Amino acid sequence: MDKDTLKAFLLDRKKTNFTVMPFKNKLNPSNGWAVPFVTGHKYRVHWAEGLDFETMQMEASDLWEKTDHNIEFVSNHTDVREAIEFWAGKEQILNKTHILDTPDLFETGHNYVQNDTATRMFSWVVNGKNEAKKKIVMKGIRCIGGCNKAVEKKELGPAVYWSNVNSWPSKKLPVAGETVEIAPGVNMIYDLKTPSPIFKLIVVNGALTFLQDDKTDLELRAYHIFVNVGALNIGTAEKPFKTKAQITLFGEQSSDTIVYAKAVEAGNKVISNTGSVQMFGAKRSRWSRLVAECEKDQTYIQVDKDLDWKAGDQIYLAPTGHDALYSDYAEITAYDAKSGKVDLKEGLKFYHFGTNESTASKYNGVDMRGEVILLTRNVRVVGDDNDAWGGQIVTSDAMNSEGGIQAGLLEMDSVEMYNVSQRDTYKAGLRFDAALTNKHFVNNSVIHQGLAWGLYIKSSANVQVKDTSIIGFIQTGVNIHAS
Repeated sequence: MDKDTLKAFLLDRKKTNFTVMPFKNKLNPSNGWAVPFVTGHKYRVHWAEGLDFETMQMEASDLWEKTDHNIEFVSNHTDVREAIEFWAGKEQILNKTHILDTPDLFETGHNYVQNDTATRMFSWVVNGKNEAKKKIVMKGIRCIGGCNKAVEKKELGPAVYWSNVNSWPSKKLPVAGETVEIAPGVNMIYDLKTPSPIFKLIVVNGALTFLQDDKTDLELRAYHIFVNVGALNIGTAEKPFKTKAQITLFGEQSSDTIVYAKAVEAGNKVISNTGSVQMFGAKRSRWSRLVAECEKDQTYIQVDKDLDWKAGDQIYLAPTGHDALYSDYAEITAYDAKSGKVDLKEGLKFYHFGTNESTASKYNGVDMRGEVILLTRNVRVVGDDNDAWGGQIVTSDAMNSEGGIQAGLLEMDSVEMYNVSQRDTYKAGLRFDAALTNKHFVNNSVIHQGLAWGLYIKSSANVQVKDTSIIGFIQTGVNIHAS
């Protein structure tokens, strides 16, 4: 069922040939949902919002009899799966048994896997013929052996410029829809003065560095950027980026996905990093308390004096009432550094509490005044607003095809990530997944607005997140697992 068909089904409540069930994440199927099925029928199980699995289990009830007719299931997956193993009881069931055997020979676990990009489907059988095969375990394997072909790193050569045709082997500038490689040893300076074409994939095996000057704003656009053994650089710790730099990620739920590690679900619309990503924007005044209360529809607020806020900046006012959704997003039209008055483009939607002195002495050390967070940074990573499917950055250690380990590194300071994360998945806006070797940091940054998770640190170590705001995520702001 494609996306449009599914949407039509959900809108037409008169239909009776489908059921919508929320996914319940349990290790033991006996603790999950009990769902009745009619024997002798075929059922389509559709992950509606791109949810994928590493291990999925199904257990047949004790009510099955050997004479019962087969039930056949067919399901989709959206992330790359080079193989899907089926285990019934203690026996691994070979793929294609669902189509090579006749129905009278079917037992629980007979299956057929179609893992090509265009299809991404698998089917399996459940029946009561073999009591030792009541439980099915399905294991999605992203790759067999090293997922990523080994690439030899080379010492960087002299700087070459993206806008110069002589910088490219073809003597032509890359065009929209192409796969672009920054080869090992290539020291590429990104200098296009207008937004780039939208590339299918950019693979960085050398260095890709945004031009640093006092006048050029830059935007790089792609469906996927894979920093493999190379480096992606925007500014440095010693010399933060001065002008505007933006990476815009494109794609939707059904776009092609990328795999570079067995245990890591890279997905799509992503900067995948097993090399080095370093982004340093200009330092900003991150936040303030409200020093006076403000009413609904009010077009100004009072904050601290001597901030660096200016017209065009975006801000967020945290809720101060009982409802966590009573927050405001606003655009500044003027800021007076002497008085702390901020003029807003539009009136506020909600009341926010503020006063000129901290309330900590009255409430056991808690300052109840509303927080006002600056969202704007000059270095941005943005997910294109399409299909309610945000962008993401994932950093990992990964094994290549020769058994070598590529250790990803992320250093980020004063960076804005906007419209990131992918709904009903674990693909957070910013993710560390099996990133164990290097020391990473995310400082003075802001990650805001998405339908899933803001920050996910999974099976990782040495990750510092400091003076960073994570705002406006529907499912989870921060999740730390096995780290």
